[in-house]
Amino acid sequence: MDVYTEWCGPCVGMVGSLKKIKLELGGDNLHLAVCKSDTINALTRFRNKSEPVWLFASHGKIVNLMFGTNVPKLMKIITEELELDAKYRKGEAERVFYEINELLPEEIERLNAKKKVEEEIQKAEEAEAKRQRREYLTHVTDEIKAHITDIGCTIFMPNIGRDIYKKLGDPADKFELTAKERKITNIPKEHREILFLDCPNPIDEKVLDYVLKKDVIINAWKLAEGETRTPEDILKEFVGLMTNKQAILDDGGNPIPDAFEKELLEPFTVPGTDVKVPGAWTPHNRTTNAAIIYLYFRSFTELFLPPDPIPEPPHLCCIFDAYKKREITELYHEYSKDVLALGYFSSGDPDNHELLAKNMEKYNDRKPAPTDKLVIKLAKVNSNAVLAFNDLGPCYISQNAVDGLHECAKFFPKGYIQEDEEEEEGGEGSTSGKKKKKRKKKKGSIVPGAEGATEGPDGEPLEGVEEESSSTSGSPEKQSNEGDEVKVEEETHKRKPSKQGG
Repeated sequence: MDVYTEWCGPCVGMVGSLKKIKLELGGDNLHLAVCKSDTINALTRFRNKSEPVWLFASHGKIVNLMFGTNVPKLMKIITEELELDAKYRKGEAERVFYEINELLPEEIERLNAKKKVEEEIQKAEEAEAKRQRREYLTHVTDEIKAHITDIGCTIFMPNIGRDIYKKLGDPADKFELTAKERKITNIPKEHREILFLDCPNPIDEKVLDYVLKKDVIINAWKLAEGETRTPEDILKEFVGLMTNKQAILDDGGNPIPDAFEKELLEPFTVPGTDVKVPGAWTPHNRTTNAAIIYLYFRSFTELFLPPDPIPEPPHLCCIFDAYKKREITELYHEYSKDVLALGYFSSGDPDNHELLAKNMEKYNDRKPAPTDKLVIKLAKVNSNAVLAFNDLGPCYISQNAVDGLHECAKFFPKGYIQEDEEEEEGGEGSTSGKKKKKRKKKKGSIVPGAEGATEGPDGEPLEGVEEESSSTSGSPEKQSNEGDEVKVEEETHKRKPSKQGG
């Protein structure tokens, strides 16, 4: 049985070989059926796949299968199955039968291999995303540590009431601390990785789970002028004074044995558990302190740290033969938000190529070469976009977003911009279907799909983006590709026949 999906069709290339083996060997014992999986529920697992599938059936059950178009292999399997079936009928051999909707061992093996590859890809992409995130966090915390040297942070837990919080003035005065800013918030799970960046004394996970949906008070303390110690050292003593029992001293200033003052900030034990929530917490290193400032006190960093950049989505590198530019352009309009960059290159080799053009019209001005490639930086977020471009038959597409990141970086380095606008094909009334009018070059147009982009790969303005006005706006543009004069009416946007063209 030749199992196919409707958009692909049956494997007609194998028909000749099948007819030949039927005449030479199979006879009435061999029959060929074509099965459209789109309309057969038992064959659902084969839908929307272009790879040929051959199922071998006997006695109403499946006995074997083969993937692909390997003619010698298919002929060998048919020969073996006919011989085995003949022996089975005589009771000389045993056969294993499968239901038509049941996975065969080869299918299970392929699925497991595919799953393993997908898991490896996911792990690699997650590891790369984590590396990039870590790299960025290291950068911002280093900047904060370099610019803010006299501010430290403490976190007061939910079990600390406002009346107790108001009593912190005396301990703060003792260390000459000034409350620069206070924030009442909660600590979501996504903040934990940043909050405890390189932290030697992180808060216990069970405590964080308890306070997950509860408000905590985060204080930013400013040190006194001329203080030589670090904020972390001072706040460590400050929190210790409030959370640890302090010995009671006698008149001579000596500690009285077994006599302690009650902690100002007592720990709280969660009922029914052994979880102890401390009254307050402060980091013991500068990096974690900088991470808290980055998360909760961004007003302190406005002068030296720009807002977080919008992260670039995971993307793939798609390489097409340049002669497919029309099909790619048509598909671009449907998925323009997913195309992050586009360009024409002398080859598809990331390490050895030359940029030819950044849009179709500029490329059309060149003499094409058989090796020319159209390269697209395609976001992986929208699976429909990836499938659509994949259906156009790329020469190459990245296996995963990690490969795509490195490959696209070579084709589209940082700062890659689209310098020239494209030409627009002539409208109704033009003297030649090939005539085009040239638009004014506009500085600052960047790659399609990127922030601020004003045009697609065929030079048409993106929907909802207004072009900049020009001092020449409204004046007639002249000269078509053949050198004819063409007058463009602004209101009608149609070309009138030129004097030369009649």
